[in-house]
Amino acid sequence: MIITPYLRFDCVTEITRHVFRLRTKNIECSRASAQSADKLLDLREYETVSDTIPVKTGLYLSVGPGNRDEWTITMGKTRKKLTREEKLAKDRIRKREKYAQIKNNPELYSLQKEKERNRYLVRKEKNKICSIKDMTPRAQREQRKRWRKNSQNYLKKMEKAKTLERILVENSPPQSESNFCVNAEPQIPDPMTVAEPGPSTIKHSKSTQLAKFNNILRRIRYNHMKTVKILNGRIKKLEREKDVLRKRSNITQKVCDTIEKKVDEVLTEIRPDKKEAVKKQLLFNDTKLRKYKLLHKLPFSRRKKKTANVDNKQILLNKIHSFFEEDTNSRVAAGKKEFIKKHGVKKQKRYLNDNLKNLHETFLKERCSVSYSSFCKYRPYWVVFPKVDRDTCQCKLHSNVNLLVKALKTAQIISESSGTHVINSLCCDVKQKCLERSCKFCANKVLNYHEFKNNKKNIFHQWVVEKKPYTGKDGKQKIKIVSIKQRFEDYPRNVIYKLESSLDTFLKHNLNITVQYQVIEQLKQNLRDHEILVHVDFSENYCLKYNEEIQSFHFGGSREQVSLHTGVLYYKDSDAGVFRTKPFCTISDCLKHDAKAIWAHLCPILKMAQTAVPYEIVHFLSDSPSSQYRNKTIFYMITKLEDINPNIRRVTWNYQESGHGKGAPDGIGAVVKRTADNFVKYGGDVGTYEDFWALVTKNIPNVYFDMITERDIEDKIIPPNIPGFKGTMKVHQIIWTADNKKTITLRSLSCFECQDCFIPCQHNKHLGYLNSDYYGETEC
Repeated sequence: MIITPYLRFDCVTEITRHVFRLRTKNIECSRASAQSADKLLDLREYETVSDTIPVKTGLYLSVGPGNRDEWTITMGKTRKKLTREEKLAKDRIRKREKYAQIKNNPELYSLQKEKERNRYLVRKEKNKICSIKDMTPRAQREQRKRWRKNSQNYLKKMEKAKTLERILVENSPPQSESNFCVNAEPQIPDPMTVAEPGPSTIKHSKSTQLAKFNNILRRIRYNHMKTVKILNGRIKKLEREKDVLRKRSNITQKVCDTIEKKVDEVLTEIRPDKKEAVKKQLLFNDTKLRKYKLLHKLPFSRRKKKTANVDNKQILLNKIHSFFEEDTNSRVAAGKKEFIKKHGVKKQKRYLNDNLKNLHETFLKERCSVSYSSFCKYRPYWVVFPKVDRDTCQCKLHSNVNLLVKALKTAQIISESSGTHVINSLCCDVKQKCLERSCKFCANKVLNYHEFKNNKKNIFHQWVVEKKPYTGKDGKQKIKIVSIKQRFEDYPRNVIYKLESSLDTFLKHNLNITVQYQVIEQLKQNLRDHEILVHVDFSENYCLKYNEEIQSFHFGGSREQVSLHTGVLYYKDSDAGVFRTKPFCTISDCLKHDAKAIWAHLCPILKMAQTAVPYEIVHFLSDSPSSQYRNKTIFYMITKLEDINPNIRRVTWNYQESGHGKGAPDGIGAVVKRTADNFVKYGGDVGTYEDFWALVTKNIPNVYFDMITERDIEDKIIPPNIPGFKGTMKVHQIIWTADNKKTITLRSLSCFECQDCFIPCQHNKHLGYLNSDYYGETEC
């Protein structure tokens, strides 16, 4: 049946021109508008009564008979109005498809790149795009950070794409042989077949498909990882159970003697008429043993299994303990109440000089490899963190530098937060060359200062010395020198200048600390026969007290004090071949701490040392206050020690750096004072000098005590007008030898390699000589 020429077309919305192929018959739709609902449609040789034509927009047109001479095409579904987001999404897809088409065409792609390049140049000329060299340092850092982030994201994206492609290739099913046929002709769809009606589809771009596959892959990977994690947990649990069972099975079981084993022995001694009854009884007992599982039993004592790594663990523990007890890493507490008791063992507290993280880094450089958690775990219990309410004896130079660094850190001018961090930034290592700024690797290093505005003042604090007037008991005006922590305000640039001007002194100060500690440690470990080391220091005076005190005594001026001069004697026992120590404490009711008193306190100690070991070389070690140990009177006293022991051939006096003289003598003083306090706490009285002497000599047998009277101190006659040495505060070692009794050598740092003191030290530590030709005679 051939349908002639015209149909009526009813439509509400505009339909674009389309050509459809159905059964090789062509149907052509002319333009129709919303204003004209009646349009003619040329239908040539269309042989069907009713059919549905799929349109690309997803709508359906129904073709069917109308009146006798017309056909009507009606719309089966109206188009849904898109939202703004959907329109933008479709626009983005369209742009991506268009760019993909341009990219596939080399000519169009080159034109597109040229267009983008010209646009970039125009924008750059108009200063809409700023070059990185024209940016500020902060903007440069941010831009480079964005570049790095974009590069990382791009690499991750490409890696994901490659991974997805590889997984798809691996998981794709093998193609059939027919697909690989070389001579296979391209399949042409049968024109007589009619397509099934259905909605039209939108072609997705590659990026959309890639995102879809990425989501699927991510979900699969997550499920697999979750499954693997669960299975690994089960495996570990089963392994633990297996280990427990294996250990139980390895325990040697004691096998009890069964009834069958004893049957023959028992039956041979029994009469034949009673043999049957005995046999029944034995069988009954055997049944009971089997029932209650008593044929086997565990022994009462289990053999302990020795672990293989006990020795290694103990070695590591000893290394960590010795590291924490070094004076560079911690300092011993001087207070009598500063001790820790654990498992019945009392230990004097030591306070850390730095945080554990920095100490761990130092330990890795100097000792061996150990994790940070193990390093903290094996820290000795008596090495504790410093507290705010502890008795402090801080170094003035360190405190002032730390306060300046803290102020600049608060203002975000530098990154360092302490003087130790400043040294780490300036020096590649804490060695002599680095601290002297003569190392070829770090000699030119400087602190990195951030950008700052110099129009606002910063607040910082400093320890300063001031003179304050006061009225004495006699009514006269006097001046006293006090140290106070003062508040300052200054511009950041001036604070930086102040820090820079103090860095040389600060580095020299740390150099003296490091060198003196290392040299003294080597001396302790390499002491020879007939050689001793005497480490001395004054402890805080002890106030005598009673268990019960009246108000006038407690708050009045009736309380007396005793002076304690403590120390440790180091020497080598030639008979046993080991190094030994002997703590000592000299007690006096005279509270003087000058050079005369030191001379009186040292004389009995040198005589005691002569009984312990016949020494010929004596080394003294002390801190360096000018009112006590580092002065011209001590220089004179060294030349007269031969009067105490004529066998002395060599004497050295070594000074620790100012503010860093804590050591073993402080612990001796704390033990002595704590013993007296414990006696008072339990009802005793230590109200006189004699009571204190009797108490400590009775309760502390391991410490050598000696009594020094005021007369012993006054008898030390010092000649007047002793010549001084210019640069005494720089002296850290004094050397005297019996070869030239009238001359002493002074050095800036201790050196035991250059034994000849009359030749300047080869390590540039020589300061000069001091001659004592006209020193008068004195008594010891």
